[in-house]
Amino acid sequence: MDLNNCDPIMIQKALDSLVETHIETLAVKIVGIPEERYRSHGVNLAQFFQLPTVKKLAFATNVGFPYDFFNNIIKPSNIEYFTFVNPEINFGDFSLLLRSMPNLKYLNIRLTSAQYGVRRWRDVDQNKLFPLMPMMKTCIVHVDDRKPIEFDLLAHHLKAMPDLLQLEVTAPHKLFNAQNWEDLITSSLTKLVHLRLYATRHHQDPETVVQITDAFKTPFWVKKTNFVFMLMQLIDLLATRRKVKCRKYLDVVIDQYRCLF
Repeated sequence: MDLNNCDPIMIQKALDSLVETHIETLAVKIVGIPEERYRSHGVNLAQFFQLPTVKKLAFATNVGFPYDFFNNIIKPSNIEYFTFVNPEINFGDFSLLLRSMPNLKYLNIRLTSAQYGVRRWRDVDQNKLFPLMPMMKTCIVHVDDRKPIEFDLLAHHLKAMPDLLQLEVTAPHKLFNAQNWEDLITSSLTKLVHLRLYATRHHQDPETVVQITDAFKTPFWVKKTNFVFMLMQLIDLLATRRKVKCRKYLDVVIDQYRCLF
């Protein structure tokens, strides 16, 4: 949906008509949302969550500012597979999102610690156990390298997924304290089969590659043949002739010992 080139009334009619269908999979991409429109009205995804037959939902937008998502979700959703990799959301919305989808089996999402600045901040009470999500099998988390998150906040939600089989996390390398992750896995994620930890690092970071990777060379990690830790160095290239910033790419740094890397 391009809100700059389509009649909003017609878009709304099209969305409203979905309730009359029996679709199980829905993918929505919204482009052309002016920021001033968002700040005054917000983008509400509640109607997608309330479609009774939809089990798989994917949402994306091409704009960089965050959204006010789930305020109007009035009952638990039937969604089992949810992809929401753009835009990113903070942990307050993340908690609300998970609570609205008790049957969730697969989640692919981008998280941030940044405050939105356009509405009231939602706190996460880590003193209260998060409701168990026994259906969750696969969780994929992306964190922007400029907006790191706290391990405790992520772990607070992962602990509610005792039957998780596959976990993939891409984030700044400081999130990956080897002992913290070992404790989380041995205490709460005992059924985990596949783990992928992709750590991003800037060349100016004080920690060396050896310092970061050596922490994962303990007996616990070495024997986990299905667990992978990969360190990726983020490099900004400058075009020498045009003197403009070019695309960012990942220079993969791999320490060859077993399957851990």
